[in-house]
Amino acid sequence: MYLSDIFSTFRQSFGGTILLIIQVAFTFAVLVNVYAMVDAYSVQMVGESGYVDEPSLVGITLRPYNKVSNDTEAVGQWRNQIERDLAIMRATPGVKEVALAHAGVPFMNPIGVGNFDEIRRVDQDQSSSVPNTRYSADVNTLSLLGVELIAGRDFTAADVRWINATDSDGGPATIITKTLADLLFPDQEAVGQQVVLRSGHVLTVIGVVKLAKAVYWAPYDDYASFTAGRVQLNENYLVRLDRSQAGLDFLGARAEIIQNLTQRLSDESDEREVKVETLAELKKSNLGRYIIINSIVGAVALLLILVTALGNYGQMSYTILKRTKQIGIRRALGATRQYVFNYFLIENLAVTLLGIVPGMVLMLGLNSVILNAMGYGQFHIQHIVICAAFMFLVSFIAALLPIFKAMQISPAIATKTV
Repeated sequence: MYLSDIFSTFRQSFGGTILLIIQVAFTFAVLVNVYAMVDAYSVQMVGESGYVDEPSLVGITLRPYNKVSNDTEAVGQWRNQIERDLAIMRATPGVKEVALAHAGVPFMNPIGVGNFDEIRRVDQDQSSSVPNTRYSADVNTLSLLGVELIAGRDFTAADVRWINATDSDGGPATIITKTLADLLFPDQEAVGQQVVLRSGHVLTVIGVVKLAKAVYWAPYDDYASFTAGRVQLNENYLVRLDRSQAGLDFLGARAEIIQNLTQRLSDESDEREVKVETLAELKKSNLGRYIIINSIVGAVALLLILVTALGNYGQMSYTILKRTKQIGIRRALGATRQYVFNYFLIENLAVTLLGIVPGMVLMLGLNSVILNAMGYGQFHIQHIVICAAFMFLVSFIAALLPIFKAMQISPAIATKTV
């Protein structure tokens, strides 16, 4: 009963209806992708990382205070400096455990420490490589982080030696996350298998951990590996603070410990930079670029929603104004106000539905561009469902006032000439 009249109305207002459908399509496509991007960011910020008691973990960066070469004497001096720095950290009140961690601080920007890599099975070619966040690991790195080992074994002193770079002479022992293990070895146990880094360096998997989040976006944030080795020109350290000595006000105690650590390491030499950051600070600083991107596209989405709502309101108002006498005639023939409300509501929601259908195609295209350009923001079915419901809600709210005006049209208007 309603549909034939609605399609007749669409034919009479073809231009305005098509314009509104296009607006809905673009808005829906952008909205789904914005939601997916924001959701991915929130998972990175508050989702489970695999690390025990994150607030107790601290990353320390000590920038070189003199130019270090790779000759034997300089490397020996650097190793001695590393040992002195480790001793200073361990002796600081409130510090529970310390690990040397060049390219081994979770959520640290990989651009700065060079731990973004690609990994594949030894029997696969280079085209099969997948992105991987590669951390160097000392004997106590995994225990300090508190990651759960679910297969194989942890590193021992026999696995860890001084190296120049993790990607060229680290290992040969490596421990990978379960997600990465399932991807590389779906039909067999990962422990004991060999993998190859982008450099061609071959490593043997000795263990699998349940979860160890990296700095990248899903699913690549789950693809992480720890490779045994103490990098000779190390700049980074992992520290776990001791909650048992902090009292009730742990955050206040943590600030004092961090200040004390910074002061003690700075006193060792006033010619180097000392940077102490909590994992939460590392997340914010290294995901900050995504905050900017999400803010920009979020603002665009809000603008599109506003434009679509105004377009919906304008189209419905124009349609009702143009059909005032027709509505009056319907009322005179017995149509109730409820009938008028239902008719225009269905008409309005039909336009939204017609816009969402091509919006699905635009959504897929836009998501492909975003994934290729930024590597995150993969949408899921819940994003589509929630955004579709939101679009119907926006259309409903935008059309309410014109529809209520239509309900107030008197049957007497049918007797007037226009």
